[in-house]
Amino acid sequence: MLAADEFELEELTDKLGTLIIETKDCYRNGFKKLKNFCNDIVVKYPKLIFDSSDSTSLGDSSIASLLKRDDLQIEEIKIWD
Repeated sequence: MLAADEFELEELTDKLGTLIIETKDCYRNGFKKLKNFCNDIVVKYPKLIFDSSDSTSLGDSSIASLLKRDDLQIEEIKIWD
């Protein structure tokens, strides 16, 4: 994915991103580091997810993974709203 992005192959980058997002079990498919990296971004900028109209499209395990973290930079009431 990094190589596709580096060479500005937008269609390939989009398809790879979609494939990664749609992969339900990141741990079994070797995406644990990517999942942690993305979670770290969301922890720092939670409004990217929780203020998005697409946030309801996230899987239950993804939402649960984020909510289990104690370091989200957002008030809990805003998450529930």
